Amino acid sequence: MLPFEGKKLLMLGTSAMSKQLVEYARKQGAYVIVTDYLPAEKSPAKTVADRVAMIDTADTEALILFARAEGVDGVFAGISEFNLLQAQKVSRALGLRFYFEREQWDQINRKDQFRNLCLQNGISCPRTYFMGTENELTQDVRERLAYPLVVKPTDCSSSVGISICKSRNDLTPALRRAFDASASKRIIIEQFISGHEFTAHFVVNKGKAAFACIDNRYPVAVHRGNVTTIPAARIYPALFENEFSKTMSGKIEKMCEGIGLQTAVIFVQGFFEQSTGRFYLIEAGLRSAAEAPCRYLERLTGQNYLHMLLEYILLG
Repeated sequence: MLPFEGKKLLMLGTSAMSKQLVEYARKQGAYVIVTDYLPAEKSPAKTVADRVAMIDTADTEALILFARAEGVDGVFAGISEFNLLQAQKVSRALGLRFYFEREQWDQINRKDQFRNLCLQNGISCPRTYFMGTENELTQDVRERLAYPLVVKPTDCSSSVGISICKSRNDLTPALRRAFDASASKRIIIEQFISGHEFTAHFVVNKGKAAFACIDNRYPVAVHRGNVTTIPAARIYPALFENEFSKTMSGKIEKMCEGIGLQTAVIFVQGFFEQSTGRFYLIEAGLRSAAEAPCRYLERLTGQNYLHMLLEYILLG
């Protein structure tokens, strides 16, 4: 008997690794339904599913009704932040397992909460000049800022709303960009750190966290002006993997375990300042990053953390 035999999985949309996850789930015996509002030619996961539906993944109530009527055993969504949050909502409404609670998601994904979590666990971050709303940003705070600095919304990804300010003249448009991009209308103003960029992944299994991999992140700017970047290339392992393992991985593992995660994958992103030998974390996600290093880890170790999440959701 196959491990997922008799199980029904609802996948929300197509994001990185969604098609591969549908293929894996079916190979393990699951019956898989993929839904979003797109035709199959624009939603590749649908092309390998047992069944497709045309429910918009933003329609929470319709998803809940459909999942209940179909008697699904689990809901998942690959790597998409929006669809993962929707999958968690649907799972909780139906009493199904999911790999995170919303409070845990916010602690990792929201930049202000993650900054506080790092500080509580003795993990180095850039100096924080301000975290809060527009009304809380007083003239006194503005006068005490040291340049260069970074302005960013607390709740966006892919460099949206983020600016590097080299002087006071850059500040006003940077603030407007960040506040406009933030759904919560909260921003962070922090010290600008230069150095080697990296992304590291950690896996939690049965409540125990482990350092999985780290890459050198080679960036390119995709927005105009003094803005941050997204990666054009990544190379594994990072040049400073040993230093990270010795000085940082244990603290981050403790942090992951401390928020009560049982089965999860987390990525952290930051800088290595070679002149001082210090690492600084700037943000994180309670999901795989989109480059999906689980593909390489599976070849090296036989283990795939996205398969692990799916096994937890369907089998516990």
